[in-house]
Amino acid sequence: LDITIEPTLTIRSIYGLYFPHLVYLDENWAIENLALIFQHETNKLIFWQAAWETYVEFCPVYNDVYNILDVYNILRAEYDFAVSQLTSDSQSVHDYQNRLAEHLITAYLKGKEPINEGDSLIKKFFEIAHEETRAHAITFVGRDMGYLLHTKTSEDLSARFKRLWGYRLSAVKAQVNE
Repeated sequence: LDITIEPTLTIRSIYGLYFPHLVYLDENWAIENLALIFQHETNKLIFWQAAWETYVEFCPVYNDVYNILDVYNILRAEYDFAVSQLTSDSQSVHDYQNRLAEHLITAYLKGKEPINEGDSLIKKFFEIAHEETRAHAITFVGRDMGYLLHTKTSEDLSARFKRLWGYRLSAVKAQVNE
């Protein structure tokens, strides 16, 4: 974990790729070393990007690993930091941002994230992200998450879909009326 000993971005990406496994093997170690795996210091953001973007690209949203560990909540501050790094600048929209949108929507649908209260990452995401990324999030709900309604029909999940659609529709209407 010491970048003075191993400064390659490849190693950082491996930590991101296997972070859920690290949590499974030793949850306390993973939590204690979060700041070394996902480094937020300005001069070390490239290491954060390598680990975090790999995690987001290749790992699903784990609300539990093997039904015992809550990786999403362990990484909630990282998701918050990632959302704060988003930009509405069209020059910087990347596939990673779309995958981040998918993670946030999935966390919301799994009941891990509120939609519009206090420190809601959904609310923050829709306020900060570029319109193409926001559009991808909504498309993801309609296209890719629709299978949940067929495989795991529940009133709670259906209500979550409806709340999200209502939330976004209200936001768009408010924007049009400005």
